[in-house]
Amino acid sequence: MGPSADFVRAVGVGTAKQLQVEMQNWSRRWAIPSLLSKIHIRVNPHLRTSIARYKRDEKSIEVGPRFLALRTRKAEVLAHELAHAAIDQKYGPVAKVHGTEWRALVTAVGFSPRVHLVTKRKVHSHSIRVREFVYEHRCPVCQMVRIARRPVRAWRCRTCVEAGLPGHLEIIKTGRTG
Repeated sequence: MGPSADFVRAVGVGTAKQLQVEMQNWSRRWAIPSLLSKIHIRVNPHLRTSIARYKRDEKSIEVGPRFLALRTRKAEVLAHELAHAAIDQKYGPVAKVHGTEWRALVTAVGFSPRVHLVTKRKVHSHSIRVREFVYEHRCPVCQMVRIARRPVRAWRCRTCVEAGLPGHLEIIKTGRTG
């Protein structure tokens, strides 16, 4: 299987070939030369918080807009995810996701076995929706306030409801969150 056509288009033919060669070298180093033929690598434009992920049930690696926006470290991210696939094939579901075996594989191909990769979160992609407002839910009687990222019309003021009042909250759209 390996990289899909949408992955090759998204990262470019040259980069895709280079990454494929590296992934084949890693799988040989891990003593699973057929690993790449069993894993499908594709683009998922809906990944908002993860850079990439390994989906065990589908035997696939999905990369998102944050992966595509990386100028460097694409290989490190793919090594991280491909190591999950290798662990899955070698040990099955009994191995811990970021356990000793996974760390050994990532280290063996020259990367630091880190769980999170810190990147700049700003990605220019229409598929990532940034919430621009928060909503203030205010009780007009006792002035109790609750903040949420979306309006929640079902919320009531507990104090006022316990006092026998309806407890309806006024919802006010306020400033930006990010």
